[in-house]
Amino acid sequence: MDITMSHIDLIIVITRTLICAKLLVMGISTAFAYDRRGNSPYPEFLPSETNVTFNRGSVAQLPCSVANLGTKTVSWRRHGQLYPLTVGEMTYAEDSNYDVRHIRNSPEWNLMIKNVQPHHAGIYECQVSTKDKELRKFITLNVLDNLSPKPDIKIYGKLHVDRDMAIVLVCNATGSRDPADNIDWFKDGQKLHTDADRKIEITESYSLSAKTITSRLRISSASMDDTGTYICRVSEVQVTSVKVNVLNADKSLKDKRDHKEELHGKIAGKASIIHTSNYLHLYAFVCCCLSLVLSTIR
Repeated sequence: MDITMSHIDLIIVITRTLICAKLLVMGISTAFAYDRRGNSPYPEFLPSETNVTFNRGSVAQLPCSVANLGTKTVSWRRHGQLYPLTVGEMTYAEDSNYDVRHIRNSPEWNLMIKNVQPHHAGIYECQVSTKDKELRKFITLNVLDNLSPKPDIKIYGKLHVDRDMAIVLVCNATGSRDPADNIDWFKDGQKLHTDADRKIEITESYSLSAKTITSRLRISSASMDDTGTYICRVSEVQVTSVKVNVLNADKSLKDKRDHKEELHGKIAGKASIIHTSNYLHLYAFVCCCLSLVLSTIR
């Protein structure tokens, strides 16, 4: 009976020992979870994104949420740099685009970067300094440099061309999100193609980096029939047009000669009238003098 009771006592002792050990472990864990003053838990980072991507020119937000912050302070800095960008709600960065967003009683201390640019890309540190250690969380910022120029289309070239001279028009289209395969040319609604018989040549060039397509229309010997409205079209949205006038050079020269001869005729006519008028005045003067002399003799 005594032996049996000894076994029971042993079991009780072992059980109590295990319970005490568990309580000891829990106590140690609790002790590490609180600072040495015994009234505040240690700060800890809450789960959030550690790799974020934004387009160039937008507002970038780097998340950082801290629980149990207490009287501690959150600061942001670029990885590898000594001086902080922000400390608490104060900003110390020379770049005015940096700011920190925090709502009172919220665990969020997000770093904001207005008008984010490729040079802002890199690794950032969200830090919380405590008496015993410094907590750090690393966030990687990626910036996509994908800005495209505003869609635009223009035609360049002489709009007044003499007959038998070359018509040269250049159409330049930029900024299309999806670069077009080609540019279409129209004259008075009729589509134009390279045509050796009509002396029409169309050539194109591309720039994928600038998202630009350029087309050159050349009519080597213009006739009067080539006068009209020329349209350059990339898509239903990108369309522009110009009016080209072909001048009859021979007629223009003849008109100029006729005008010059007419002008000379008018000048000669006026000179003749003036010349005749002068003779009449002289004749009248002579007659008057003769009449005076004759009257004196009598």
